[in-house]
Amino acid sequence: MKTTSYAGVILATTTLLSLTALPATAAPSYTDGDRQPHSNQHHTSPGWAGYWKLGDYDEYDSVTASWTVPTLNCTKTRENSHNSIWVGIGGTKSDAQGNSADTLPQTGIQLSCLHGVASYRAFWEQPAPNNTWNDPDEHGIHPDTVTAGDAITSSVKRNAATGKWDMTVTNHTRGWTATASKPTVPGNRTGTSAEVINEIDPINTIPYQVKFTDVSLTRRGEQTDFISHTDAVDTDFHGVTKASVGSYRNHAFHSTVK
Repeated sequence: MKTTSYAGVILATTTLLSLTALPATAAPSYTDGDRQPHSNQHHTSPGWAGYWKLGDYDEYDSVTASWTVPTLNCTKTRENSHNSIWVGIGGTKSDAQGNSADTLPQTGIQLSCLHGVASYRAFWEQPAPNNTWNDPDEHGIHPDTVTAGDAITSSVKRNAATGKWDMTVTNHTRGWTATASKPTVPGNRTGTSAEVINEIDPINTIPYQVKFTDVSLTRRGEQTDFISHTDAVDTDFHGVTKASVGSYRNHAFHSTVK
């Protein structure tokens, strides 16, 4: 199995920027000190569909999930569409003005329709308050091959030895693993939540379904889990449900883009 490390390498591309603008703004946010809501209702987001666990700064240490890369049918659209399937830590805090207040180390697979052609790539990124996307610690694309049907495992873990976030993608079908090890963006904190997300383009929506399996997360070193309904997020764009999630059972759930 080929293993590649991308620590300290600039891998930014113009195409990635259209995707990376989404996570920092698409998450439902809670002000500092707010805790996980104790309800049996779905949350909604303009771009996210999946499960999350909310907490406070430095609360969550790792999150892992596996899935099979879905097939995008791009032949029926002339518009470009950028979507991503990922796991991440943080990104759900906001300040008193409603602005993002923590970083979001995340990694997974980008799925795009570009001029009628499907494109699949592995990525990592770390959206943060006031980031400019000019720093090599903020985002990158892994050059290894990804296609529909590939079996993927992604994880974000705090490395206790280095203090960095290890953002890892493994393609079991093609036999490669790629890791970006990055410090939290200077001047910022994270660890406020753990997410397993199907992030869609709510304007140019392409139907597909993904099943997440082998989901696991740790909270301050202890294994924890999602709770069905309480931790669920559906994509709601101007009152229209664009993507939904099924019940969380046996460390697995479906997300369907409509």
